Amino acid sequence: ANWIESMNSVMDDSRLLTLPSNERIPLKLHMKMIFEIRDLNYATPATATRAGIVCMSDKAGIQWCSYVNSWIRNSPFADSVKDSLYKLFDKYCADTLKWISTNVKFKVSLPDISFMSALCSLLHAVLTDKNKDVIDKHIEAIEYWFVYCVIWVLGACLSEVDGVDYRKQFSNWWKNEMKTIKFGSRGTVFDFFVKDSRLEEWGTIVEPIKYCSTTPMGDITVPTTETVAMGFATKALIKVDHPVMFIGLAGCGKTQLSMGLLKGLDTSQFMFHKMNMSYYTDSALLQGMMETPLEKKAGKTFGPPGTLQLIYFIDDLNMPALDQYNTQSAIELLKQKQDYSHWYDRNKIVAKEICKTQLLCCMNPTAGSFVVNNRLQRHFWTCFVLFPEQSALLAIYSTFVKGHFEHYPFKLPVQETATGVIKAALSLHVQVSQTFRKTAKNMHYEFNIRHLGGVFAGLLQAKPSEFTDAEKFALLWIHESERVYGDRLVCNEDLRKYRNLAGEMSKKMFSKFTH
Repeated sequence: ANWIESMNSVMDDSRLLTLPSNERIPLKLHMKMIFEIRDLNYATPATATRAGIVCMSDKAGIQWCSYVNSWIRNSPFADSVKDSLYKLFDKYCADTLKWISTNVKFKVSLPDISFMSALCSLLHAVLTDKNKDVIDKHIEAIEYWFVYCVIWVLGACLSEVDGVDYRKQFSNWWKNEMKTIKFGSRGTVFDFFVKDSRLEEWGTIVEPIKYCSTTPMGDITVPTTETVAMGFATKALIKVDHPVMFIGLAGCGKTQLSMGLLKGLDTSQFMFHKMNMSYYTDSALLQGMMETPLEKKAGKTFGPPGTLQLIYFIDDLNMPALDQYNTQSAIELLKQKQDYSHWYDRNKIVAKEICKTQLLCCMNPTAGSFVVNNRLQRHFWTCFVLFPEQSALLAIYSTFVKGHFEHYPFKLPVQETATGVIKAALSLHVQVSQTFRKTAKNMHYEFNIRHLGGVFAGLLQAKPSEFTDAEKFALLWIHESERVYGDRLVCNEDLRKYRNLAGEMSKKMFSKFTH
């Protein structure tokens, strides 16, 4: 890189830095230089031969063990709890990390220290919260919470890669190997949470919500088993100021999940500022966006208004363009802020200390630059957001449609047809997704939840005065589906295929209306 080449004269015997202005700055004998870099991909032999190079590896786990020991030693827990934590880390973590390193492929690579940092933060959150009294009375409850934290920190980042579901494999391995805390045979280890000193299913605490159709669907997050489970861990980490990153494919609900979580936080303690990255986002543009909600506190310190904690919600984190050295200036600014809690005033060239802020990010690992600098990624607890299952989608869109029909006085036959329309819409979406795959020729053939939401957004425009009979409401579903799916198809042959699918689904679900 250009900047390191200009350091060559500093690193050789002359110890002299020449600036573009021809000013020369000598490096005194008592001054030393240490470079901490990711790799040497862009270093020339002239640079490499002038420096002593130390490559740091953590295959033996020394770094994360030291971090864990330091965290336990400085934690506010009772001595009995600390002793239990030492034993539990030895019992569960080394074997789990070894299994993951030898059997798993990641969408986004994560170092062991990243897992352990997030694990310690989540343990701190759940053990010092309202569960503290339970643990003081029942010391065995600590193992239940420890198992929950290990599963969600080390397993939540797993997903399906090359046709292999590594999250399911992790669940099966855990059930077979870690038998002290027994999970039910149904479902996976991610389906359970800890209540007092026993395991319960997330489904038991999912509460239905009331929806009024005057509110746009995008402003409402309907709780499901998956969102409640991810939300619990996310809120716990937010309270202890640990960065969170959701990764997942386009249209899986990352942004919707994040916005639902942020809107559900206590407004007397938290505020959030949403930002979207794009191909053209650089460090200057990002810094301007991040400074918008800040105010000056004292001296060089800046922070959110009053006593609030500010959460920067950054969507599409990996979208900024890569420069010729495969770096992204916006990502480097975030790394600097996360590492040192400051950035520089671009006019006065003085450090601005940034206080009481934290990060919540989303990114699609199949778009943009695919991944971000590992030196930023290591700060986050990373959770892969899977596409909702059919049961979850049925619960979500039933909530929306039911709320619409309760708000407006539709006739009873129309209301009875709504259930069939929901099931038909979900089934047709699955068939369309499986039939029309993305190819090099048709890159836009990618049907996800956004398109399903478009169908239901059209259905929720129905008014009682215009839809007085059930058949007309079913025809509205056919129309909206063709506008969403059919209009994206590029040839008559594909359109005929789609209409055959829609026709078969109509005959199956609404046979009483066919003539």
